[in-house]
Amino acid sequence: MDTSGDMNSKEEQYVVTTAAVIRKAKIPSLLSQIYNLKKGILENERQEIKAQSFINASTLAQNGEPFSKKYTFIDRYVHEVLREFTFFAFSAKNTVLGLKPFESGGGYLPKHYKLLLERINYLAKSEKKQALILIDYSYKNTDRNMAFAFSDYLYKSLKGSSLGNIIEFPLFVDSEMTEGIQAADVGAGILRNYYTLLEKQSVLDDKKLLFKSKVQEYYEIIRGCSRDFRNNGKPFMDYIR
Repeated sequence: MDTSGDMNSKEEQYVVTTAAVIRKAKIPSLLSQIYNLKKGILENERQEIKAQSFINASTLAQNGEPFSKKYTFIDRYVHEVLREFTFFAFSAKNTVLGLKPFESGGGYLPKHYKLLLERINYLAKSEKKQALILIDYSYKNTDRNMAFAFSDYLYKSLKGSSLGNIIEFPLFVDSEMTEGIQAADVGAGILRNYYTLLEKQSVLDDKKLLFKSKVQEYYEIIRGCSRDFRNNGKPFMDYIR
């Protein structure tokens, strides 16, 4: 799981939290594929892939110029790597997201995490698997409180305790060394830019229009890798009101 968008900025229009789900059996071949892409194109197999660095107009708005290494890499990464994941995502206007700081000792888990856990559990249960949740490591105290909040929700709440296909304690990992977190970050970045650009149709210059076109292309790939949670025609992106 990872989040794109600054929840502390009044200028941020959308915040998107994304879960990128992968089967355990696929991990070795996917890691090899990513390694080869990083080494072959970026010439740095250890480079961390962040949406902020790759999903932007300066990288993606190519207009007759030779494609950069970053453009070539992220285009293949989205088309070849992200297609292997199943995505669930939630978006909200920053003003209505209503995220509270994680309280000391846990006890409060924000709504979007609960909803993502429901969807991950649904997918794991349908395939008779157990799901391990990995979350981007950021700040030690926040992560500790977040871990308590996850544990309290999964063990102590009626709804959480019904999610029997999720391993009860999440792992907090360094995104620089965890390809799954990087995939979730790129997916969230694509989705946040897609919804932000939809609201700026009348004020986009030529470069932004090129950027929007590429983001639209990537959005369709992410959407194609998603699951309709309740199979009732709901759109891929769920909004938290």
